Amino acid sequence: MHTQALLHSRINEALETRAPLLPLPKSQLARTLALDFLQGWHSLGDCAIPWVYPRGRKGCKPPAWKLIDPRIQPTTTSAGAIEDLSPVELAPSPQVESSFGELLPQIADTIRSHVERIVNVKADGHCGFRAVAVSLGKSEDEFMAIREKLAHELTTRKEFYIQKKYFQDDAEVEQVLSRIHTTSTGRVKVAHWMRMPETGEILANAFQTPVFFFSPAWSQGFLPHFCPPNDNQPIFLALLPDISHFVSIQLKDPLRFPFPYWQALKNWRMHAQPDALGWEEKYSCCIDMN
Repeated sequence: MHTQALLHSRINEALETRAPLLPLPKSQLARTLALDFLQGWHSLGDCAIPWVYPRGRKGCKPPAWKLIDPRIQPTTTSAGAIEDLSPVELAPSPQVESSFGELLPQIADTIRSHVERIVNVKADGHCGFRAVAVSLGKSEDEFMAIREKLAHELTTRKEFYIQKKYFQDDAEVEQVLSRIHTTSTGRVKVAHWMRMPETGEILANAFQTPVFFFSPAWSQGFLPHFCPPNDNQPIFLALLPDISHFVSIQLKDPLRFPFPYWQALKNWRMHAQPDALGWEEKYSCCIDMN
C-alpha cells in the first residue's frame, strides 16, 4: 500500500476508534498526521502501524519523532508531559537483498533522478550508522566508530546544542546519547536505532562534512557549524520507509542536486561560525535548483 493511502487509512481508523491511538486529542490527530511526516512503518501481523509521536520544535527544525506503539497509553505527569513511552521491542527488519532497480522507486522522488548508486547495508538496527560509514568511504562494519564519534561530538558540544535550541535541555541530550551508546555489535532494539532529522547536525559537525537526508515524507540538508568548506565526502542517506531501513546513496553529481529543505539554512546561518558560512556558497547551485 502506498504511504499516502496508508496515511489516509490510519487517520480514518484513529478518528473512528473510541480509544485514543496517539497521545493527541482526536480533534488534532488528523491535522497532525497530515501535516507532519511519518518516519517509518513497521509490519505487525497483517496490518501496518505507524510508530510515531510528534513533538514540536522551536525555530526552523521540523518535528522530532519518538518511536512508540500508538496502542500503548504513555505515562504522563500532572502537567501532561510524557515521561515513559514504553516502546514495544521489535526485531529490526531483515536485511534487504534488492537490486538498484528494486530500491530506486523507494527513494524520495525529489532526488531519485540524481541517484547513481544505492549501497544497501545490513539491517540489524545499526543500518543508519552503517550507511554513514559507507557514505564516508569506510566499511559498513565501522558503524561502532561512527556511534563513538557522534557521542563524543554531542558530549563535547552539549552546551552549544542546547543554547542554540537543537535540543531542549540536558535530559533530551541524555536521551540522544543513550540512543547512540550501545556495546552490542549484534542486532539492537529500536531504542538504539538512528533517528533523523535529530542526528543531522551532530553528524555534520562530527565529521566536518554536509549531511543530506532523503525520505518520501521528509528530506533535509545539514551543513557544518565549525569548519570552513573542505573536500571531505558528503554524507548522503536515504530512508526506505516501508521497511524503516537506511541506505547510503551516491549521486551523479554531488554538487548539483536540489538542496533538501534549504529554508533551514536561515537557522544555520545564525549559529555557524564565520568561516563555516562558505559552505552555503559551495552548495549555492543546489540551493538554486529549488
